[in-house]
Amino acid sequence: MSQDQWWYFVTLGILALLLWMARNLVAGRTGRAIRAMRDHRIAAQALGIDVVQCTALTFAVGAAYAGVAGALAALLLDFIAPESFTYWLSILLLVGSIFGGMTSVWGAVVGGLFLQFWSDIASMVSRDLVLTVFGALLVLSMRFMPGGVAEMVAARRPGQRP
Repeated sequence: MSQDQWWYFVTLGILALLLWMARNLVAGRTGRAIRAMRDHRIAAQALGIDVVQCTALTFAVGAAYAGVAGALAALLLDFIAPESFTYWLSILLLVGSIFGGMTSVWGAVVGGLFLQFWSDIASMVSRDLVLTVFGALLVLSMRFMPGGVAEMVAARRPGQRP
């Protein structure tokens, strides 16, 4: 097995584990508390949810996932510098989360796949208009799919939550 294949399978295994953990977190009691806090903070507090603890837990889980991603990037690239993570990368990650959907685990997967394959899809339209098509797609997705692709797909399937 080559080095690239080995890294692919290691990353795929870690992705599967993290998706399983995220799905269990979201589907459980903690996930319901996080959704309640997101939808209406005062009502969640009135129901007895410790909003401060829930907020701290949410940031801790997000930081843990970012730490795993950073560790994988450092192992793969053998070098990490602040210049590796530009504003453009932050904008791309934000756009991916908006396009996929910020309210579900599968929305993050769809957003990541969108970012990975975006340049190939956009280059089929025009190499010179990649950023223009990117911006138009972002505006159209925010207008017609405010919850992202995952929420739109879940809305079409009766009885399913993203």
